[in-house]
Amino acid sequence: MYLFSVPVALQRTEEIQAATAAKSKIESIGPDIVVGFHALEFPSFLSDENIKKQLSNKRTVPIFEVHAPFEGEESILGNCKNLLKTLDVAKNFMNSTHLHVNYHVGVSFSNLDEIRNFSKNRREVYEKIVGNLGTLADRARDYNLQITLENIPSFAYKKDDFGRDSPMFFVFSTFDRTLQLVKEVGKNVRPLLDTCHWMIDQTLESKIKGTKYEKIMFEVLGIDDWKDFEATKEPWEKTVKRAYAYHLSNTTGPGINLAPELAKKWGLHGTLYGLLQKEHFKAVLDEMSKNKKHATIEVQQNPKTFAEPIEFARWIFG
Repeated sequence: MYLFSVPVALQRTEEIQAATAAKSKIESIGPDIVVGFHALEFPSFLSDENIKKQLSNKRTVPIFEVHAPFEGEESILGNCKNLLKTLDVAKNFMNSTHLHVNYHVGVSFSNLDEIRNFSKNRREVYEKIVGNLGTLADRARDYNLQITLENIPSFAYKKDDFGRDSPMFFVFSTFDRTLQLVKEVGKNVRPLLDTCHWMIDQTLESKIKGTKYEKIMFEVLGIDDWKDFEATKEPWEKTVKRAYAYHLSNTTGPGINLAPELAKKWGLHGTLYGLLQKEHFKAVLDEMSKNKKHATIEVQQNPKTFAEPIEFARWIFG
């Protein structure tokens, strides 16, 4: 059995209808494919009315994944009120096949002052994250929910609020650090492998070596050089086996609304034919089939047609 989902904003009726049609088309690719929804745009501060709408839409299509909001330090380093509320709502999506709530745990920085202040309190910040994840895991266990922690790239570009290309650095976020957090928190917390984010880290040295961002990233991660960075990597097949669930895409990098020269360097978000080959996805499909693991098809998609996830599914099975 292959459990897939497509990201859907559950409060949008037209998008749900289009995703339901896409579900049938993806399932027609093979007899053992089951498709559900990944609850997208799921801020925990949704009104009660919107929450009721989302709950009413779960009756016909199973929800395989709920995405918790990522709000920087305030989420995982604060009182986790929003993250806990996401669990309270997600429990209503329980189905007999699969359900997990996905979190980003990377702490992000965009300037040197923030990084230097963090470096002085690295251990304290880490312990705060571990403690808060433990609180979330306890609540999730009460609901028989699984929590997944998603790997995030160590470095990425994005557009800031003023339209400028802005660098972002993340800590406690790569797959090896995700595994470290999972081991320390234990309980019902599992690692999720995002293939795009993984590939960014695999190609990072070729993209920023020798630039002004190189040493900054080393300071953020608490390492000395690229040799230390390489030491955190492991073979693809081993990484796939360790993961509890997957976000699948073939993007070459986070080229999200960037200037043309940067978009070309980092790869356009949602690219179908990127750096990962079919052989990479075969390892994921084998693991999904043997152990009933779940994967979200996370490509940039038109919410009116969902043509892109359909094409991606046909490609990896083709």
